[in-house]
Amino acid sequence: MHLLLSLLPSALVVSRCGAPRMSAPSTFAEWVDAAPALCDALSAGEEGVAERLGSALATSNGRRGFFATYLSAPDNSVADAAEPPPALLEAIADAPAGPIASICVMNVAMSAATECGHLRNGDADAAAGSALTNKRAVNLVRALVQGQESGPHVGRPSFGAVEQSLMELKQAVDMRLKKDDMFSDDYMNSWTSILEMWKYDEEMEQAIAAAIERCRGAEEGEDSAGMARGDFVGLSAQRGT
Repeated sequence: MHLLLSLLPSALVVSRCGAPRMSAPSTFAEWVDAAPALCDALSAGEEGVAERLGSALATSNGRRGFFATYLSAPDNSVADAAEPPPALLEAIADAPAGPIASICVMNVAMSAATECGHLRNGDADAAAGSALTNKRAVNLVRALVQGQESGPHVGRPSFGAVEQSLMELKQAVDMRLKKDDMFSDDYMNSWTSILEMWKYDEEMEQAIAAAIERCRGAEEGEDSAGMARGDFVGLSAQRGT
């Protein structure tokens, strides 16, 4: 019996009735493979999808694998709706607050900076992919910030953590862009060191700042000062970079 079990694929386990069934994904690659089915279930409004998403959002590999598909797959139209699926918001409400806040806000920052870099390099296709990811990431974070203020998830720690993480990212970016006199040059939070590690330049940080404003309710494509996405590329052209 033990020999037979050892010969089964690692993704299979044997139930008490002897029928094989799929085990839950565990690695990042396994969650990437599982994510399209989760997105399809969200789109179809399948019963129990919030619980299935909860399993994904409970681990680092699951969070990264799911959002890699949800935010970036061109054919995942459920992520393009004006409001995120209720089942996704429910799963996020029950997810570990700190980790879910970090990845949601990080998706906003990284996709904004990456789009800026692709545009600068003249790679329109890659820029379009990053722009799609950013639009979806912003839409999700905006819904989470607004959900902290009204709706069925008011007071849920994960929603409040997203709002707090977004404000800390704004503070870090504003400090680096010298936009906020409240903070000295030695001001540090978790995002300060992350931005330094990623080595984003001023244009990329301006793109992140604009994305933050969209998360906070500014019109799509403009930051609080009215600078459109395409203006960042214009800055590069003016500098001859």
